Amino acid sequence: MYGHECNETCGHCNVDRCSPINGTCLTGCDAGYQGEFCITKFGKGMYGDGCNETCGHRRDVNKCSNINGTCLTGCSVGYRGYLCKTECGKGTFGDGCNETCGHCSDVNQCSNINGICLTGCDAGYQGEMCNAACDKGTYGDGCNEACGHCRDVNQCSNINGTCLTGCAVGYRGYLCKTECGKGTYGDDCDETCGHCLDVHQCSNIDGTCLTGCSAGFQGEMCNADCDKGMYGHECNETCGHCNEDRCSPINGTCLTGCDAGYQGEFCTKCDKGTYGDDCNETCGHCRDVKQCSNINGTCLAGCAVGYRGYLCKKECDKGTYGDDCDETCGHCLDVHQCSNIDGTCLTGCSAGFQGEMCNTDCDKGMYGHECNETCGHCNEDRCSPINGTCLTGCDAGYQGEFCTSEFN
Repeated sequence: MYGHECNETCGHCNVDRCSPINGTCLTGCDAGYQGEFCITKFGKGMYGDGCNETCGHRRDVNKCSNINGTCLTGCSVGYRGYLCKTECGKGTFGDGCNETCGHCSDVNQCSNINGICLTGCDAGYQGEMCNAACDKGTYGDGCNEACGHCRDVNQCSNINGTCLTGCAVGYRGYLCKTECGKGTYGDDCDETCGHCLDVHQCSNIDGTCLTGCSAGFQGEMCNADCDKGMYGHECNETCGHCNEDRCSPINGTCLTGCDAGYQGEFCTKCDKGTYGDDCNETCGHCRDVKQCSNINGTCLAGCAVGYRGYLCKKECDKGTYGDDCDETCGHCLDVHQCSNIDGTCLTGCSAGFQGEMCNTDCDKGMYGHECNETCGHCNEDRCSPINGTCLTGCDAGYQGEFCTSEFN
């Protein structure tokens, strides 16, 4: 106290020591006050001894204690502590430092005031505050990478692109960006391609052979053998005359041999003049050798002259010859020696006949074997061409069967 009748109160003097006469503070002012009488507070934003301290980041600039700097109504956004001079702790921001920073690439570079990531986002996040995952189908730094062929595009990791529920059909690897290996396709690449013409052209998704099948196979996936009796590229070739129609679907070779009438690897027709199993039979005397059935040897245009039967391997019966064996042999000395072809008597004629075919009687006045005998004195020169007997009697003066004896 000081003054007249000690009715005045000292200002904010240090240790309450003021002049009892005029109230001047003898040992200086308390923190937060200034002047001779220590009744004047420091200017706004200052506090402490000599008003040399600067208030922190207070919510209300007028609410900083001039004595100890306490922010009386709390701190500004981004600061904490009773003096509000400390920024929010690492990874926090905002009013009361109650907000958590997003996925900043450097958590120390998260703005303590508004949470903006000052040096960008961690892989897999986007936006100023890095609290939004990459858009569907993208991932990585700056969300600049495209997800692979995930089974479910919503299950692509926004951070590293891993397909969390596996790959779509036809793809493999944790990113599902790699097609199935050569010769495989399908879910998890567990299926094996068929017999594609080019295994590199097997669809990694459904196994379709994009450039067609290898020889011997058919179907979109080239896993079906050619139909029975067919072979080759696209199964467009017809097998030869294979036994039981069993030929290689790849090159057409007959696997169980040939049908009768065919020969070789591919069972082609027997050579001209042969027929039957393995073409081991020889055709008969066909009128046209090209018209001999390669299967059973039948002469399709009939037999050559002198032969009969459907195989034309039999000569004409004894005593016949010619086309269809319709001709009758002449008077051959030996009927077995009549040519089945042209009727020629191969060992000569019976007595009384002459000519190659022995169908001509001996000339008048001649008889016998090869008509070498001369008739006797027969009446009108008529004698048997066989034995020379005179058929109408003898000339005058002759007698006997042969009219060779004169009368006495």
